[in-house]
Amino acid sequence: MKTDTYTKTVLSLIFLALLMIAGAKSREEMQAVHAAAPTRPQAWEYKFLLFSHWYSSFTGSYTEQISEDGKKLNINGQGINQKIYDLGSQGWELVTVEAESEYKDSSGFYARAGATTDITWTFKRPKQ
Repeated sequence: MKTDTYTKTVLSLIFLALLMIAGAKSREEMQAVHAAAPTRPQAWEYKFLLFSHWYSSFTGSYTEQISEDGKKLNINGQGINQKIYDLGSQGWELVTVEAESEYKDSSGFYARAGATTDITWTFKRPKQ
């Protein structure tokens, strides 16, 4: 019985020693990984898609325009979905969607306040 207790104690101590050795190695690996990590913050690049639509009381029709980083795209409102999928496959992550709901008409007065006139999608990805 005494031998049994002695054996269990020795095995427990060996097990604890192995755990300590494994822990020390893991700690060393973690310190090495941390030391190799970049010290400066991640830089990002941004992309903006703007969907604008407005009603002309003069012509009685709606007009829509989609631009990417300020350049007009030749797609309609239906094509915006494909454009967003394409950006995702290029590594762009959607960050925000912002709706604007007022604009000035040609006379400078706010027209159709409360109606969404512009939608801006903001994307980001790590700077390459």
